[in-house]
Amino acid sequence: EVPPYGQLELRSVYHTREVEVKRLEALAAMNERPIDVFISHDWPRGIYHHGNVNQLLKKKPFFQKEVQENSLGSPANEQLLHLLRPRYWFSAHLHVKFSAEIRHRSNERSQIDSGD
Repeated sequence: EVPPYGQLELRSVYHTREVEVKRLEALAAMNERPIDVFISHDWPRGIYHHGNVNQLLKKKPFFQKEVQENSLGSPANEQLLHLLRPRYWFSAHLHVKFSAEIRHRSNERSQIDSGD
């Protein structure tokens, strides 16, 4: 995909691709220090389990099915969240304010914040 984007490419250019995941995995392997800030378009899948899911569903009740099926958010970003363990992760695709804190196996923490 290269600019200018056509209608078909325009919808997909902001999604995380496998090649980008591989590049970031390589970066993580080279760097022992956690990343401070990560910014993505879409949420990592599953972050709603680490924040106030009831408040989220009150604001966006149509997310209920996706939350139950654990399909809300990006699986690639979920993978990167657990691999890179950034201190802060910002995203906004779902257009609702939401915060969560992930505690990784290494006992490091990631603060996830999304804006509307």
